[in-house]
Amino acid sequence: MLAANENALRESEARFRELADNISQFAWTADAKGWIYWYNRRWHDYTGTTLEDMQGWGWQKVHHPEHVNRVVQRIRQSFETGTPWEDTFPLRSKDGNYRWFLSRALPIRNEAGDVIRWFGTNTDVTEQIEAENALRESERELRNAKDVAEAALQNLRETQAFSDRGGKIRRAWAARDRRCARDQQSGGDLPDRGFDP
Repeated sequence: MLAANENALRESEARFRELADNISQFAWTADAKGWIYWYNRRWHDYTGTTLEDMQGWGWQKVHHPEHVNRVVQRIRQSFETGTPWEDTFPLRSKDGNYRWFLSRALPIRNEAGDVIRWFGTNTDVTEQIEAENALRESERELRNAKDVAEAALQNLRETQAFSDRGGKIRRAWAARDRRCARDQQSGGDLPDRGFDP
C-alpha cells in the first residue's frame, strides 16, 4: 500500500512538472513566507539561471534595477498579509535584454485557512505594452497635428479678416482718389489724405 501511494505521488508530481514546464508562462512556488524553492523550465530557459542562483530572494538579480525595490516591497506585503499579488515589471533574459511581465501569485491555504505555499506566474506582456505605448504616441501625434491644424485655421481666419478689412480700406482709398481726381478736374483743393477706416 505504501509503495502504491509513493508511486501515485511520483506520477502526480511528474504530471505537474510536465504541465508546469510546458505552459507559456513562467511558474514558481514559494513557501508560506515567500522563499521561492521551485521554478519551471521556461523561467530557467529565459533567465539562463539555475535554481541555486534564484532560490529564496535570488530572483531580484534578474529584475530591472529601476523596478526591483518596488516589486520587493509589494510582494513582501502580500506574503506578510496573505493577499494575492499582481505587478508588472521587466525581467532580464540570458542575453541581457529586458521584457515586460505581468506577474501574479496566489496563496495556497490549508483547511484551517493558513497559507502553506504560494504559486506564482509571470506572463510576457511586452508586445501589449509596446502596442499601448505606440497607441499613446500615435494619440499624442494626432493631438499635436490637430493643434497645428487649429492654429493654422485660426491664422487663416485672422488673415482673411485682415484681407477683408484691407479690401474695404483699399475700396475706400480708391473712392477717395476718384473724388480727388474729380475735385482736381473741377479745380477744387485736394483733400487731406488722412483716413480713418
